[in-house]
Amino acid sequence: MNPNEFEEFLIKKPFNETMQYLMQKGILKKEMKCDSCLNYMSLHKYKKNRDKIAWRCCTKSCNKFKEYFSIRKNSFFEGFNCEIVFVLRVLIKYLSRQQSFSIIQYFQRDEGIIHKIIKKFKNIIPELNFEQNKLGGPGVIVQIDETMLNYKCKSHRAALQKIKQTQYLLLNTPTE
Repeated sequence: MNPNEFEEFLIKKPFNETMQYLMQKGILKKEMKCDSCLNYMSLHKYKKNRDKIAWRCCTKSCNKFKEYFSIRKNSFFEGFNCEIVFVLRVLIKYLSRQQSFSIIQYFQRDEGIIHKIIKKFKNIIPELNFEQNKLGGPGVIVQIDETMLNYKCKSHRAALQKIKQTQYLLLNTPTE
């Protein structure tokens, strides 16, 4: 499923089907244990929150018996007051390499929440470490070829003829 199809799926499907899909894919939890009694809770309809469903402890001996807990608990969506579908749609746009200001213009919503979503997403992505990426090694010869390319200018743009591009070719060849 490409990003546009996924966004269309999020928009068109009923909320309960979307939640089941997110649970199936591991984005939301399928099961949740009560913090108090450590028994599994069940999903119930709940009118007092934005999601209209919540986890509920059904163990009669538990201190938190019949208490409701958000489906967002311990997930990426915890801490956001907007719809889960909106958060996913913002992430789809961001991961499709759209700039933040165009995402804000597209949704025409509070830019603070959009920046908060993107910032939280950036914080969970680990930084790339290229220190261990080395060329060559024992028994490997590295050949580097530097080539200058000068492209022919079209439409009589004489100033652009002086622009040259350097390209590097790296070859790792094992010695035999």
